[in-house]
Amino acid sequence: MGCGVSAAINLNREPDLDIFKSINYILEESKNRGQQASGGTLYREGELIRHKGKGLPHEVFTQEFRDSHDLRGEVGIGHVRYATEGGDNLDNAHPVRVKMDNCTLDFAMNGEISDHLRWRENLEEKGINFDKSTNDASTFAGLILDNYLENPDLLKSLSSVYDEVFDYGGFTAVGLLSDDNKDKNYFFYERDGLRPFYKGKFRDSLVFASEDSPLYKLSATDIREVESGIIGVYDIDSGEFETAQKKRVKPLCFFEIIYEMRPDSTVNGRSVIEYRYQLGKQLREEHPPETCSKVTWVPRSGQNYARGYSKDVQEILIKDPSAKYARTFMVSQDSSERLQKARTSFLVVRDRVEGNNIVTVDDSIVRYNNTPVVVNLLREYGAHKVYTMIGCPPIIGPCHAGIDTHPEELITNVLGLDPMEIAGDHTELEKELENYVHPKLGEVRIDGVGYLSVDALKNVCGDKCYGCVEGIYPYKFKDMDKTLFRFEPV
Repeated sequence: MGCGVSAAINLNREPDLDIFKSINYILEESKNRGQQASGGTLYREGELIRHKGKGLPHEVFTQEFRDSHDLRGEVGIGHVRYATEGGDNLDNAHPVRVKMDNCTLDFAMNGEISDHLRWRENLEEKGINFDKSTNDASTFAGLILDNYLENPDLLKSLSSVYDEVFDYGGFTAVGLLSDDNKDKNYFFYERDGLRPFYKGKFRDSLVFASEDSPLYKLSATDIREVESGIIGVYDIDSGEFETAQKKRVKPLCFFEIIYEMRPDSTVNGRSVIEYRYQLGKQLREEHPPETCSKVTWVPRSGQNYARGYSKDVQEILIKDPSAKYARTFMVSQDSSERLQKARTSFLVVRDRVEGNNIVTVDDSIVRYNNTPVVVNLLREYGAHKVYTMIGCPPIIGPCHAGIDTHPEELITNVLGLDPMEIAGDHTELEKELENYVHPKLGEVRIDGVGYLSVDALKNVCGDKCYGCVEGIYPYKFKDMDKTLFRFEPV
């Protein structure tokens, strides 16, 4: 899935301020975006102090760790990760670090730079030290450091690299650069638009996060979205900001709205929960519920859609409060573990199910792990008929810009269907799913499946990236020419 970035700048430039508290708080409130690793870097008096580990922020930055480390600093960056490029290991957790010629750059990113290996060998030959990281973020950081060393104007270097990687993914990034040669130190951020990014003021600090809701919970003020195409550089020594605005920007990924972002976050001044409610209303118009049916949501992702789909929604499926915090999409990259986690994470209200027709509403189907589990559970508890409504069109293609969807795992591909035909007409897919035989769960009998149309999705969400449901992408990815999908440059 996606990742989350955070940052904080003490505008009074006081090295004794514990800005780590703000960064760590934002990371804790961003754990919906990444649960496999957490990390951060503090700048204090010319030194970059980095710590990262596997797990959630409170598991990495434990109370024992906080009590035993000096976490004062002037500027800091943080990250929560869900692995896409480079695999789920500590070396690839963020912030990644690259070094060369007495310069050190710590870098954290939300997004993905596809086909990043096109630059990697050249950077290694030049002597960039990637500190054991093999992922796209370290390649991106290496490009920035290499460009900076050739032309030590950081804003121009960032602008040049922005142009170089723009057609190969999407990103929001923050970084800390320490140049011992010139005794200069910088914080920077940049966003091409595909991933969200917000900033606000908290006490004497400027704070950044991948969503606005963590900033509101922090009690920050003057919270606003960071413009797409913006590049900002903060000279830590002088306290001066310098920015550049790029003309080429990407639209926000629609999947951020339908799944990734917290429901209390906002996009374009509109709450995510309202977007999902409106998508549920659109879903009802296209696939009205059968008479004498009880409508429920698949917790917790389908709740807002279900409330839009029906005024009479009943709580039938409950997320087991004893289950570890994690959505099944993000739990593991192993399909068997996902299925087991899904099976044990739901409680069922028996007397609302037995002998009744049940309509479940969910946000999306990606790998088709959750839906069969839910349907089988409802059958076990005596449901007469089960219908599945999905508040998103079929996912027909991969995402190489920060969402963990792989072609071989998509249910459309598993069924051997033409993705571009499915993008235009869902009927064949819906019929296939009604009588699907799951490789691990066996027959999954669904009495009706209804996907939201692409047109309805666009009607609610507006100008966004719809690559994975349309097959038309605003970026390139490796072996794209071997697919039915196409690149349309911004």
